[in-house]
Amino acid sequence: MKVEIAVVIPCLNNLKGLQTSIASVQSRHATAVVVIDDGSKPPFQEAQLTLFLKENIALYLLTNEQNLGIERSLNKGLQFAKEELGCTYIARLDAGDTCHPDRLSIQADFLAQHPDVYLVGSWVDMVDLQQQPLFTFTAPAQHEKIASQMYINNCFLHPSVMFKTAAIDKIGYYSLNYPAAEDYEYFFRFVKTFKVAILEQVLLVCEHHPKGISMTKRKVQIKSRNKVILHYFNYSLPAFIGLVKNCVFLMLPYSWITWAKKKLY
Repeated sequence: MKVEIAVVIPCLNNLKGLQTSIASVQSRHATAVVVIDDGSKPPFQEAQLTLFLKENIALYLLTNEQNLGIERSLNKGLQFAKEELGCTYIARLDAGDTCHPDRLSIQADFLAQHPDVYLVGSWVDMVDLQQQPLFTFTAPAQHEKIASQMYINNCFLHPSVMFKTAAIDKIGYYSLNYPAAEDYEYFFRFVKTFKVAILEQVLLVCEHHPKGISMTKRKVQIKSRNKVILHYFNYSLPAFIGLVKNCVFLMLPYSWITWAKKKLY
């Protein structure tokens, strides 16, 4: 089967969440799910996942014998999608998150209709582990506003994005130099190299997990984000605001930040 869209899902020890996410993947385009098991104990088996696939969706399970971290796992998935599947588009998804039924088709159609756009995200409904609504993540739609806002906030929620595989030839893979903020730096590379966009509709439900990276590696993530801002620093007001904001966030309890996000969005 010629694969047009590869959905890359790295996962560690979250079989139930992975099954839920796989079950939500559907598309009018030829689509494959690429799971990277990052050293789960016990390792995932294909039989545990194939039962949750829609009829026309293929599955590829890549297994790391030991935990390599999300950056290396993502790069393994991207390389497989590009070199082995030869797909046109790569979409991201995280275990526990669920796609709108038309998410992949909408994003792929948008990229096909906009030759100059290489990365597209969407708005996202955030829920807790009981699937109770927290807030809706929104961001500006147009490239110029995104490029400015990126210094203050990451405009793209990682599992909501789809990008053209051809972009890898120019910007490469995820960097290993920004732990817990590999996506932030990667999206900055897209913004600096290509046109990007965000669809002003909710195409993903994202589970806010207390053991997620934003909680367990919060300080590491904020420091990495400042490192990203400094790397792409352009002496604009948003760049200065972003640095100051992150320094303040280092001193605030995460519960305060969650409260602020609810009010903001």
